[in-house]
Amino acid sequence: LYAKWVNSYKVEHYQQQKDGSYSLVKTDNRNGLAGDTGTYTNEDYSSNGYTFIPSKTKFVSRDSNNVETVLDSAVIPGNNSLVIKLYYDLTQYTVSYQYVDKGDGIPAKAPALSQTAKYYPQDAVTVAAPEDGATVKQDGVVYTFHGWTSKDITGTETAYKEGSSFRMPQKNVVFSGYWTKEASKPSHHRHSNSFLPSTGDQIFRWVILLAAATAGLTGLCIYAVKKKHKNRRK
Repeated sequence: LYAKWVNSYKVEHYQQQKDGSYSLVKTDNRNGLAGDTGTYTNEDYSSNGYTFIPSKTKFVSRDSNNVETVLDSAVIPGNNSLVIKLYYDLTQYTVSYQYVDKGDGIPAKAPALSQTAKYYPQDAVTVAAPEDGATVKQDGVVYTFHGWTSKDITGTETAYKEGSSFRMPQKNVVFSGYWTKEASKPSHHRHSNSFLPSTGDQIFRWVILLAAATAGLTGLCIYAVKKKHKNRRK
């Protein structure tokens, strides 16, 4: 027969900071029998933008001078020195931009989209170019940009101006924008000889009128010749 002594051990929770370092945010004090495996449960810090990373879990033996020795497992030693260290990484989210086609296409000369960037929750983010109303001319056609919108920040589709800022939410943000073509204008060009017909129907009418006029003129000429001969006979 042999006795197992109850030993204390700790479970420490560390959260990542924006500079990449980790800060201790919570310590659980537990007890277990020497030779048994220490247990632990990770916390849920997702509402604060943190994700538990199991692969970063460490088992160490910490002496009275806070000198740590890495262990291969969480087996509880007989000197109350076991510390289980759990790590939570601060989640980064992306901001991206896209042009969408709403019927008039996307001009090839449109400004290049801002590259996708990563941010931590609550970071200040500035909306990229182009601005609402920006124009480009391509093949003689003017295209107008109608600004950025996104539903990922407020939950509803909202317009954002270039240069405006917002706080990064705990989700990816996608901005969408579209272009429209300048409406074609009707031509006001007229032939210098405006009395000439400009359509097929008008040409047909003019031909008929001209034929009628010619026939009438011919008739008058014949009448005049006949009348002249008649007068000579008298």
